[in-house]
Amino acid sequence: MIRSLLSRYLPREQKHALKAVYNGIKSHAIRMLASYTPDQLQAKFRELGIARDDAVLMHASFGRFTGFQGEPKQVLDCLLRCVGPGGHLFMMSMGYTSSAYDYLKAGKPFDVRRTVSRMGIISETFRRRDGVLRSANPLHPVLAWGPKAAWITSGHDQMAHSCGAGSPFEKMLELDTKVLFFDVPFAVLTFAHYLEDRFKDSAPVPVYHPEPLQSLLIDKDGRERRLEMYVYHRDAIERRNFPALHEALTQAGLVKRDRIGNTRLMIVKMADVLQCAERLVDQGTHFYRR
Repeated sequence: MIRSLLSRYLPREQKHALKAVYNGIKSHAIRMLASYTPDQLQAKFRELGIARDDAVLMHASFGRFTGFQGEPKQVLDCLLRCVGPGGHLFMMSMGYTSSAYDYLKAGKPFDVRRTVSRMGIISETFRRRDGVLRSANPLHPVLAWGPKAAWITSGHDQMAHSCGAGSPFEKMLELDTKVLFFDVPFAVLTFAHYLEDRFKDSAPVPVYHPEPLQSLLIDKDGRERRLEMYVYHRDAIERRNFPALHEALTQAGLVKRDRIGNTRLMIVKMADVLQCAERLVDQGTHFYRR
């Protein structure tokens, strides 16, 4: 109530000044009470169950109030040291924050080499890292590091359904990939779109828009190509119930949560998410609101 009153009646300059003071106090408190080092983060990743030779899909946010005493690059360093040279790390690198439909309708080209990732500073830092490959798919481009990175990213430009059968997400399943949520909620799980495609025949709504949309791809060799891609139907987007998946995983004891400093961590296995989705579909519940 106090914040609302201040926001309504104070001049803009005073509101900015108060916000700066508040953020300064908050930052100082976190540094004093909830800060943690890269070494502590690496140890926490290991406690969560991330081990040598693991494959990990990371969804991440990086803010000033996490308490981490380092840079986004060091978060990646910690994780890569855990999985080692035989392991794999994947991240998403979409070039938009709007809907896929609006993105394609806008007609902007997707340059696999240069289009900036809008999935946060850790994702963009990873995109620029040596040895990281990016799949040439305008809708759901995947970043991959590790011995099978080329296999994971290959052929994604040939897919009209960017998260469907044969996509990097299905290949991640073959690697028994774990999904790490770094200060982000379960709702950001991109693997859920693969489940939408896999169980589309039993869905209570049309999963895809009936007509494909065109997209301009600029590939790794700088060549321009026109692609036709299917986006998710508006009805499916509005009726998604991914919290039902989260709840099923939690009830089955398949979600591991922890905290370090002011950062929330969570980890699940893709195979477990798939099994829970299969059970929901078999029960007639699905992961869409009816």
